[in-house]
Amino acid sequence: MAKEILTCSFCGRKKAETNLLIAGIEAHICDRCIEQAH
Repeated sequence: MAKEILTCSFCGRKKAETNLLIAGIEAHICDRCIEQAH
């Protein structure tokens, strides 16, 4: 079984490239996108 690579749904960064990746029901958002939106 292949591992699913988690990525930000907004910018496409992989989890390993972020400090924080928040999971929602059907999407993920990284700390950089959160900061940019703020």
